[in-house]
Amino acid sequence: MQAILKSPSPDIVELKEIIDDIVRDDRRASEVIRRMKSLLTKAPFELKSLDLNDVARETVEFLSTLAVARKVELISLIKQNALPILGDHIQLHRSF
Repeated sequence: MQAILKSPSPDIVELKEIIDDIVRDDRRASEVIRRMKSLLTKAPFELKSLDLNDVARETVEFLSTLAVARKVELISLIKQNALPILGDHIQLHRSF
């Protein structure tokens, strides 16, 4: 991001995408911390109707930058049809 900002004509669209990623990851991290605290206080899980494909897709997005940085090929096989489940969104992210 710093290299983009230092360029004579920074790509505003790319900067916006980077900032959007940072904000999304920050929100997810905050939610993970909140849920971890609730686990330590034995709070109940927040079971909700979810599509397991969405959880997997979000997890792949979250890990993709790390995979690229470590030169690891990340492959996902996400189904076209919904995979409805009842679960805790954060707990499912942690298990992937």
